[in-house]
Amino acid sequence: MKYQSLQLDYLSKMFAAFLLVTGLCTTAAFNIFTTQVETFTNIDPRFGQTIVKSRDGVYVPTKGKVFKCVQDSECVLVNEIEMKGLKPIVSVSSNLTEEEEQFLVCNQVRTRNGSAEYFNGLCVHMINEDKQADINPSKLVSQQQQKNALKGASENKTGHSRRKRQAELNDDDEEEDEEEDAGTEIAFVLDGSGSIEPEDFVRAKDFMSDVMKNVWTTCLTCNFAIVQFGSEIRTELSLMDNDDGEKALDKVKNINQIGKLTKTASALYHVLTEVFVPEHGSKPNATKMIIVLSDGEMKGIQPRNLSYVLEMPQMKGVLRYSIGVGSELLNSKKAINEMTEIAGSKDRFFKVSDYAALNTILSKIEKSIFDIEGINKGAGFHFELAEAGFSSHLTHDVSFCHLNVGTFKNNDF
Repeated sequence: MKYQSLQLDYLSKMFAAFLLVTGLCTTAAFNIFTTQVETFTNIDPRFGQTIVKSRDGVYVPTKGKVFKCVQDSECVLVNEIEMKGLKPIVSVSSNLTEEEEQFLVCNQVRTRNGSAEYFNGLCVHMINEDKQADINPSKLVSQQQQKNALKGASENKTGHSRRKRQAELNDDDEEEDEEEDAGTEIAFVLDGSGSIEPEDFVRAKDFMSDVMKNVWTTCLTCNFAIVQFGSEIRTELSLMDNDDGEKALDKVKNINQIGKLTKTASALYHVLTEVFVPEHGSKPNATKMIIVLSDGEMKGIQPRNLSYVLEMPQMKGVLRYSIGVGSELLNSKKAINEMTEIAGSKDRFFKVSDYAALNTILSKIEKSIFDIEGINKGAGFHFELAEAGFSSHLTHDVSFCHLNVGTFKNNDF
């Protein structure tokens, strides 16, 4: 019995050793098969958070743009919607078949109608990367509401209910037809005369850029123009250059100083006759503001008289501000009177010791713009709670589905 017990113990140990050796051999022979990995990068931190598969790669949305990324190649821009201020969040949906690939690309766009602001979607239907149609989900919602109201009115047998339905329909029509808010137009009048040092001229450009960027975070109906004056008068940024905020800021950065004379009155005349005009993007019912930035009084032969320009009919209703920079201006009674006359009030004349100190009045200038626009700073996300098209889907029969939230009535789609 003792011999048999030892033999069994020996066999058990041998079996355990066999299993160990077998396991080690199996592990040594095990392989994980991998495929090639491609990494794509973009300056937008949200790049790659959402992707949609295509036949030969992926579509990647980011900041109002959609890229197509293919392995062994770079990402290529296939769609872009230009805008300023708050960057849109893009959604992409697809429908792939053997014959073609269709995509619905949506950008969230902030708009303002009257006293209400909306954050609805604006979509583009694409087939094989070619644009087919623009789609506005909020208008589709409004059209469906009208159909529902008409259907309900025809089915209801009481005259009171019919009148109620028709009143709802009329209200929807009024909302649809409400004129889009014309917004605010702000013209900077920039002193580019020879008395300003090059580094101070750069500081002045940085100041204007900061105002534009900060205002656009809240006011997307605010448009800017820049007129520089020196030996000549030149429009550096038009009201029509505001659709793409990044390009507009690049134009400001690349402004070259003119030099020589200080023709402030002529520059103001230029704003009234060449900037605040419909052919250059101005809207007749827009609120208008002029901000003059200068380091001294007018010098040299002046083609225009300041008092005459300020009394021109086109100046009526234009809110004016002036910013006086430097000791030469601040120590000159004539220059101070001139800048006060330009502003139309002592309260709208700002004084700074030098161009490096412009940032000290940045918040005051922004507040002035927000006050006339009727906006509280920091209210950038206080929208009318009615959003259409913030998410989308392409069905198998290539019809469009949009997700809508908010205060819409009769959401039967």
